[in-house]
Amino acid sequence: RTSPRKVKNGALRLASGKGSHEGRLEVYHKGQWGTVCDDGWTELNTQVVCRQLGFNAAMEKESYSEGSSGPIWLDDVICSGKETNLLQCSRREWGKHDCNHQEDVRLICHPENDSHKLSLGQNDTTHTDKESVPMSKDYKLV
Repeated sequence: RTSPRKVKNGALRLASGKGSHEGRLEVYHKGQWGTVCDDGWTELNTQVVCRQLGFNAAMEKESYSEGSSGPIWLDDVICSGKETNLLQCSRREWGKHDCNHQEDVRLICHPENDSHKLSLGQNDTTHTDKESVPMSKDYKLV
């Protein structure tokens, strides 16, 4: 028997993508997953997120638009690229934003590392997420 995993405030995940390495960026706060607004979002921010999720590299932002109905937790996030956790970056207070869900951050992390990890928040440990949507295994090995 395993006890249910407790998700900590500040945990990140990518939702509604084609695999666990891409999608809408969501952050866990006060018992609820919410989104991050793309105001001021840069490639450096994407690198921090992908690294925090356990991926080797960051790629371009996603272009599809699938809205979320949850809260918008973060806005005006600015990273230097050296951070190990998105919450170390400059940002507005939790829940303070001037956005709608069309502005949710969507991104792709490089899927070289296909054992998806869910960041468990600020203690900087990771845990394999067995409850995530399984990734399709149709990559070609060269």
